[in-house]
Amino acid sequence: MPVDRYPLVLGLEIAGLATAIAIVTGVCLAWFLHNRQFPGKRTAGALATAALALPAPLLCYYLLAVLGR
Repeated sequence: MPVDRYPLVLGLEIAGLATAIAIVTGVCLAWFLHNRQFPGKRTAGALATAALALPAPLLCYYLLAVLGR
């Protein structure tokens, strides 16, 4: 019986793309927070840290509770 490897390949492609997007976004955000002064900088830094510290489903639930559906 042949083994279908398409789901594995698709998962690896999506994981690679998500990792690349996260690296580019994270480095740009870190550079911006470190080198620029703007109103709300502390809040933006706190949100970036919360995204690292809290699991994604908890953040989604909190955003739904705060912003509504």
